[in-house]
Amino acid sequence: MDVSTLTIRAEGKDPKAKTRTFSVNLLGFLAADSLWEPRGNGSAVRPVWLAYAATERESHPFTANLRAGRKAVSGNDALEIPRRAPHRWTFQKVPGGLVTVTYIPELFHLEPLAPGADPVRFVFAPPRWWVIEQAATLAGDFGDEAEDAARAALFCAYLDRRTPLPLVHDLRFHLRLYRAARTAGWSHELKRARGGGAVLVGRGAEASGLDAPLACSVGQSTLAEFLIAQTQLYHQEEIRRGKTRIAADRRLLPYPTEAPVQLRLDLEVA
Repeated sequence: MDVSTLTIRAEGKDPKAKTRTFSVNLLGFLAADSLWEPRGNGSAVRPVWLAYAATERESHPFTANLRAGRKAVSGNDALEIPRRAPHRWTFQKVPGGLVTVTYIPELFHLEPLAPGADPVRFVFAPPRWWVIEQAATLAGDFGDEAEDAARAALFCAYLDRRTPLPLVHDLRFHLRLYRAARTAGWSHELKRARGGGAVLVGRGAEASGLDAPLACSVGQSTLAEFLIAQTQLYHQEEIRRGKTRIAADRRLLPYPTEAPVQLRLDLEVA
């Protein structure tokens, strides 16, 4: 894992006072300004997801200063969490210290706060351990496509919670829909640098144990047209296979695991 130092320099009101420095190990961050309202003057990146690690003694004062709105610097990256930002903070004890993750629940959780919101916006970044676990159960039906089928099932569950339109309860349709969405123009892969119209930028997410992140932003009408078109194509071209269908009385992919656990960092896998 490529770990760098993330540092906050807190200067006191008295110019003669000594500047205090707080440092942790930056694991990764993701920024997607167009998916929320970060505000600010643009002098610092305001991430939608941020993870760092340190001893508990180092973590607590660093987190307190970060939550107070102070900028943290790592190389050429300046990061900042607004004091009134909608972020949730989670803490995971690991050997030798603490991993802190802060993120915007509305963008990452399966269940949205406002199911009918327009536009539909979310960041799709399931834990890598979950993708591997689900793929193992799908390998018999999907072979080399099992991991994509697992991603597709969860991706369609995100869409299902955010659109009033019904989705076909068939994993092969989910796979088709997921792959079509990747090229639809409203889903955006991770870029390393800002600029050039990049929607999702950052680093370290995959090394921290998340699957390759994908940012989605689409209007309800555009999403409806996309779903209708893909459903028509599916019925025209695909033969349904009983083993891949989901019972009609079930919602797409129930995900009972608590949200903080869904986003936990599997550092042994990373």
